[in-house]
Amino acid sequence: MAVFDLFVFQASRLKEMGKVGSEGATVNNRMRPRYTGLVHMKITMDAVPLKFVDSVVELFGMDTFARKVRHPLWKDVVDLHRRNRIYYEVYFRKEEGGIRHVLRSWKGNKVDPLINMRMLREKGRFARIVKVCDSSRDRDLSYFDEVEALGKAETVKLLETISPLIDPVSASFCSEWGSTYCTRMLLTSLFKRAYFRYITLKYCGQIAYDFLEDQINNSPFLINVQIKGENWPKSTFELITSFCLKGNPGKRVSVFLFRGIPIDSKYVQHLFDLWRTNGNLQFELYTTEGIVDEGGLRAVMEKGTVTWNCNKRCYFFQHKTTKSLAILSSQDHVISCYTCECNLSEECTLKKLYPKYH
Repeated sequence: MAVFDLFVFQASRLKEMGKVGSEGATVNNRMRPRYTGLVHMKITMDAVPLKFVDSVVELFGMDTFARKVRHPLWKDVVDLHRRNRIYYEVYFRKEEGGIRHVLRSWKGNKVDPLINMRMLREKGRFARIVKVCDSSRDRDLSYFDEVEALGKAETVKLLETISPLIDPVSASFCSEWGSTYCTRMLLTSLFKRAYFRYITLKYCGQIAYDFLEDQINNSPFLINVQIKGENWPKSTFELITSFCLKGNPGKRVSVFLFRGIPIDSKYVQHLFDLWRTNGNLQFELYTTEGIVDEGGLRAVMEKGTVTWNCNKRCYFFQHKTTKSLAILSSQDHVISCYTCECNLSEECTLKKLYPKYH
């Protein structure tokens, strides 16, 4: 995530939370937008208070720290966080006696039963949670036996405690191996309290839909959604469409639909039409079941350039007015869109993967 994106995000976040006091009053005046949502670009790094710099750096995730920072105002703060940051994954498991949880160090990939939430809070602002996972059906996790099971009220309180520590820039949520009861409790407790970059979600009732909708609408760093299980409402496809439209140069988003969530040719046609209208989309839609009525897309596909890619037939379409490419297939990756990013990054995905169409 670009520094400026984090800068803008934290500016709005501080304003909403009321954390910009007298020290930040000058900053707010300088940053007063000409129209909603934009930060005035004439502000210089030297004019930004240390408090604001620190609050922005706090948002950087595992992969967003620059290797070298020259500006002295930023360098000291970035180095401080890089030295002291600790990252943990939290795993939950539903059992007859309640719900157990363990913390695993991301760096060492080891479970430490001695680490508890009190100790984690004592780490202060340098503690980050980068994964929340329901592992109720994973029977290989013997280290759960070393921790005490909690009741529902205690588990809910625990989740409310850890939610501020979840890193929205790099955290993932996973319920692939979870139980309906445990996943529902996790989602209910984290709903509108925490945001993620990666989500793997099985349907467990209305809260699953509400949680996904809130994440798609409000998580600024969400780039990957995997939807599993049956009984998802038809309106889920409207959420998927909204998410695909958030993919643009500099932010590629991916949607994976697994068994039990079939898609038809009309939906793929709809996404294809949005790409033709928009011209700068960056997304991919993957399905394990393919298109249920492949024939419905045949007329559209035949207008594209046929290419064999990874042992499957794909149809390539170049946009008429922008440097953008759409690829259709009746198997797995049913539609993928790429748009030139050369003006934003040294590495353009379209140029790297499909130089012929760049």
